[in-house]
Amino acid sequence: MRLLTLKKSFMNKLRSFYQWLMSYGSAEKMAQRGENVLNTRLKTFFGVCPSCGNSFEEHSFTRIAWTITNGEHSERVREFLEILRSGKWQELLDISDFDPLEDTLVIDLIRCVNGKAIWILTREAASLDDPTQIAEHKVLGFDESKHLLSLLVDSNWIKMGK
Repeated sequence: MRLLTLKKSFMNKLRSFYQWLMSYGSAEKMAQRGENVLNTRLKTFFGVCPSCGNSFEEHSFTRIAWTITNGEHSERVREFLEILRSGKWQELLDISDFDPLEDTLVIDLIRCVNGKAIWILTREAASLDDPTQIAEHKVLGFDESKHLLSLLVDSNWIKMGK
């Protein structure tokens, strides 16, 4: 009986997710909405750039790494955070574990006009009812920023605007 209840629950979540997904239209429109939501979230959380203290005009951001956070992946999460905090950027850029039905830790990067980079660690819940939470951030020094940004030359940078 428990298995049947879990199956129904899963199917209801999947159906709800599919309906939500279809309401957003094309993949291109979804990507644009996602970029806008993330852009708004970052600007609302910080208010001004934590590096230069100005508005986000002429700043840009990109997503650089993510990993699943459920119990089965607790060792991977620990490694992910250790790699992030120790600045092993090439290793971090190779991590992209994702499952739309699982909570995820995400690293976004803001490129400031002053040449510095700011990483933002965010917890994104699989449930649409659970809000995304920015857990921590760090403004990198000039040399570390330059190194990390050199690894992201081909990334899809998104302008943040005012």
